[in-house]
Amino acid sequence: DVPWICGDTTYYWKNTYGTQYNTIYGAYKNRESEGVYFVPFMTDGNGVNTATNAPAEDPDIPASGYYGAASRTNGNQVSSNRPTHFSSWARRSIIPDRMATAILNAAGRTSAFISGKAPEIKPSPGGNTPSGPSADTSVRTISLLPAAGEAAAQGWSIKDGGIQLSDGVFKITKQSNKTWSLTHPVDDAITLLTQGGRLTCKFRLSGALTNNQFGLGIYLYTDAPVPDGVAMTGTGNPFLMSYFTQTTDGRVNLMHHRKAGNTKLGEFGDYGNDWQTLELVFTAGSATVTPKLNGVAGPAFQVIKDS
Repeated sequence: DVPWICGDTTYYWKNTYGTQYNTIYGAYKNRESEGVYFVPFMTDGNGVNTATNAPAEDPDIPASGYYGAASRTNGNQVSSNRPTHFSSWARRSIIPDRMATAILNAAGRTSAFISGKAPEIKPSPGGNTPSGPSADTSVRTISLLPAAGEAAAQGWSIKDGGIQLSDGVFKITKQSNKTWSLTHPVDDAITLLTQGGRLTCKFRLSGALTNNQFGLGIYLYTDAPVPDGVAMTGTGNPFLMSYFTQTTDGRVNLMHHRKAGNTKLGEFGDYGNDWQTLELVFTAGSATVTPKLNGVAGPAFQVIKDS
């Protein structure tokens, strides 16, 4: 069953209309036994206040094509009273993230969901059953979610490092002079080419800026043959994912790791310890991948045979 979920509002409304706030939102609290769940939006998962449209909280991010409240006039604002609404940049992540986490915790945290196994669907008796072969439309999900518990319980193993779940976030520490790896078995990687798929990763880098430093790497290769109808260049086996982040001139870039020479796929923006979001969208029936960095789509590129 999918529960009823109520989202929160901004601090402005709570502070200005405290009685009304408690009347409206208080009615949704402490009712989990009835399948009603309250989701706080005023703070993120780390307890930090969510940014509003106030100019000081909503700066421009030119590298991502985003222009915040400081660059807008009252004529193109949701409201001239800017602290009454969350900033557009905050809404793009915190609300769907908090809602998705709440739904997962309340209704979706089952062993089948976490393992990515689709339930068996049996036809109801008396119905007409079509004959002949049908396409495989099953969906496989591999995830690492703080809401689902420790990494090992979700099928992940770490080498030359440690992973700790703390305050709703996975924190990875590396061993001195070693490169850590966090792995999960995948037995049907080639379906990314035939059926398409999506990788989503939310991460943040720690420490001060060091230029030309490797950050996060994501790798997935297979020795399965390239499916019929999919054109792929290169030699060897399909290297479906070979991407890493690298700092260059104070910026965080997404790079394509290739034997013939690495290529730049896009920029996250200036280096910092803020959260970054990476999406890689695989187009079904092709080797085409579209990267999205912090929600901004970049030019599509081709995966290659390179392993």
